[in-house]
Amino acid sequence: MVVESKSPEKSKYGLRWPEPRVPFTVPNQIKRTIFTSWINLLLLCVPIGLGLHSRYGGESAEVFAVNYAAEIPLWFMCDYALEEMEKYIGPTASDLLDIFTTNTVQVISSLLLLFQTKEVELLQTSLIGGILSNILVLLGLSLLIGGFSNHEQHFNRLGAQGASTLLSIAATSILIPTAVKLLNQTSHGNLVKQSRGVAVVLLFIYCCYTFCQMVTHRKEYHKAPTSRTGTNTLPSATPPSFPGPGGGANHNHASLWASRAERPKDNEIHGPQLHFFVAIFVFVTSIVLLYFCIDATVDSIAALTEQTPLTPMFVGLILLPIPNCDFAPISLAVDNFLEQTMRYTVGRSIQTALLVEPTVVLLAWWAGVGEVTLAFNGFEVVSLFTTIMLLGFLMVDAKVHWVHGILLLSDWALIGIAAYFVAPESVK
Repeated sequence: MVVESKSPEKSKYGLRWPEPRVPFTVPNQIKRTIFTSWINLLLLCVPIGLGLHSRYGGESAEVFAVNYAAEIPLWFMCDYALEEMEKYIGPTASDLLDIFTTNTVQVISSLLLLFQTKEVELLQTSLIGGILSNILVLLGLSLLIGGFSNHEQHFNRLGAQGASTLLSIAATSILIPTAVKLLNQTSHGNLVKQSRGVAVVLLFIYCCYTFCQMVTHRKEYHKAPTSRTGTNTLPSATPPSFPGPGGGANHNHASLWASRAERPKDNEIHGPQLHFFVAIFVFVTSIVLLYFCIDATVDSIAALTEQTPLTPMFVGLILLPIPNCDFAPISLAVDNFLEQTMRYTVGRSIQTALLVEPTVVLLAWWAGVGEVTLAFNGFEVVSLFTTIMLLGFLMVDAKVHWVHGILLLSDWALIGIAAYFVAPESVK
């Protein structure tokens, strides 16, 4: 949660209106929006990228590069605006907002790949890549950098086991249709029907786990881990939960501020930084610009693979998922709030596997756009299984250190090297 000043709150239109430490003015709203981070320098890529796409269409690799860079600050701005909005709407509405906005970049790119370019194979690859990037890159960097500041870090064992089980079920739901396809044991029509049935089951599991984590077993999932050394326990004042749907109740920036609330009071965050309606405007504007930049990126993927040595497998598995990442969880791990880091990273992977993937299958069925299945190629399934197995091994003791981060990052590097040399004809 975000720590606010103790000034009284007003209530209007069903919203909380916490008093800011400094009154809102046009100059400070512009400053807090544009100059929140050095990464916003990349906002210059937005008009340049859109201009290049308007002139050259999707026929240039430069269009991909510039718009790809523009996605990063736009997602940061979108996430920042959401975090500010959550200060007004309360925890319950924040939970729901998180569920529908956590994987915004991935959802937009998936819809464009499905309905506009109809690149189903690349869409499937990018979904697997989203899971890998959250576990191997974000969590790996968090464990590595956080391990330098903390000798050993701990997390909730119950939540870890639940998350590992969910990811295993998700991987199994992909393995079975893929095996049936590769072994040629059924017709394509039956494979499509099988995938749609599996998609319904996955959505049911996701809803059940959401209800369990938020309602019936909320206390268990929000219980802070106990360190054997007595020095690495999470503060009871901000009890975190392990991977919840969409990453939990707080956005990464809000969680980052929450962790710093345990520091001296002069570092405390006092109230909202943006007015509620300014936050909504920033959010909507960022989403619109993000859509056009992702559209330009997706439209120029073919040119990228033709004009550079990069393969479609590498683009979908490694490149496309990166703009959907946010590296604020690394700061949480450095502050010894590994619980919230894992909630964010593994929780997003769970959402991709149990919500986004089956939704894409059912949405394609409803819209009559091709016959999308849960049958992936062998390389993607093996990459996913090795990642989930490695994550499960790391979660056994509910404690980690920096070497575990090296292992996760090394796995990602191995997959990336292999993906660079995987040609499209070799995976069909």
